[in-house]
Amino acid sequence: MSSPSLPERFRSLVDRHQLLRPMDRVLLAASGGLDSTVLAHLLHEEGYTFGIAHCNYGLRGADSDGDAQFVGALAARLGAAFHVTTIELPRAGGETIQLQFTARTKRYKYFEKILDEYTYDVLCTAHHLDDSLETMLINLLRGTGLSGIRGIAPRTAFPVVRPLLEASRAEILAFARSRELYWREDASNASTNYLRNALRHRVVPLLREYGLQDDGLRGTLSHLRSAERLLLRGATREPAFVRTGPVLTWDRAGDELDPVDALTVLRLLSPDTGFTAEQYRQMVYSEGTTRLSSRTHEAFVSPGLVRLQPLAPSYGPHTVRELPYEVHLPGLGRLLLDVVPPPQQLKTAGTQYVRFPGFPLHLRPRRNGDRFAPLGMEGRTKKVKDYFTDAKVPPWERDATPLLCDADGHIVLIVGHRIAEPYAVGNEGKDVLRVRLQRQGPDPS
Repeated sequence: MSSPSLPERFRSLVDRHQLLRPMDRVLLAASGGLDSTVLAHLLHEEGYTFGIAHCNYGLRGADSDGDAQFVGALAARLGAAFHVTTIELPRAGGETIQLQFTARTKRYKYFEKILDEYTYDVLCTAHHLDDSLETMLINLLRGTGLSGIRGIAPRTAFPVVRPLLEASRAEILAFARSRELYWREDASNASTNYLRNALRHRVVPLLREYGLQDDGLRGTLSHLRSAERLLLRGATREPAFVRTGPVLTWDRAGDELDPVDALTVLRLLSPDTGFTAEQYRQMVYSEGTTRLSSRTHEAFVSPGLVRLQPLAPSYGPHTVRELPYEVHLPGLGRLLLDVVPPPQQLKTAGTQYVRFPGFPLHLRPRRNGDRFAPLGMEGRTKKVKDYFTDAKVPPWERDATPLLCDADGHIVLIVGHRIAEPYAVGNEGKDVLRVRLQRQGPDPS
């Protein structure tokens, strides 16, 4: 039985995983190399409406400019829209893991901008079977779990699809030669100074020599991805793990899972958060309270609870010079300030009333050493840090909760919590400052 042709592999993967629909507007990420050039021709032959996006990093001088010109000409020949940008990267130290991470981050930010601006439905990349194998080997060397050895997924969030994922590099090359296609060769791909290239040129040929076949690799990766899906389906039913929008909470105190199993579930339910293996280990085995951060997420760990969430953007500081005033506090909700007559009832859920201290007012995050005189403590002061601890304010709310200060920097109140004694409302009959925090509801899961 003959092997499927490259177009047949393309159509089979697209249909099985519903990667592309006939009406989709597709954005192809293209470098000008063999893989993306072949994929551009396949998209054209299969009748998709698509554009091509290229990022010029300028790291190889005239060769980089030549790549951009080649991709532009390719787009013109295939009747595709062409989007190109120049991305500046630090040159010191040569190509490093950090440089690659920076390049990828900027590249995908550009793709996201083009997807939105030109209303493309999906981003298409030319990753293939050999890329999946190399990724598996890299992850094995660094230490990984199931998600690291099942190779590259056909579809990921963004949305990104990879319709060549079951085609080998040899099949792609054979297709290109049969159609007499031209492409650009990056000389750095021949270097073995970088891990992926070293595996590609030294290790993978040995695996082939010892009997690794493409069909066997396809089957193995398919079974591993299936096992991951089944495990994920079961993990999402673990009652101790609750996802609310982008936030994952693990009730350690009420969980009966073995720590090793809990570690597996925690990693499976939090892909693409950037935490290291050691950080995950601390989440499971730490007996105290700690806070862990990656480039994109943070984890709050206590003896009874672990909470993973995206890093919240800073909300301030803000200076308030007129009322009414409204601002969104990331992670908390909407804050509204205005002046009203003294209310009959000072204790209202979500609302604080204080003597109006005049303008300007300042909203700012807490700082080390902050102290205030909480109402009811007869003028004695207390550290804001100690107040949060005693009031059992969740660790993930402490940095997100601002302080309202007067023109001299004295703390008037902790938003949503306690006012300071000097600003307590008396019997003067004057208008008062009303501070309302409308907490945001949980994000839909």
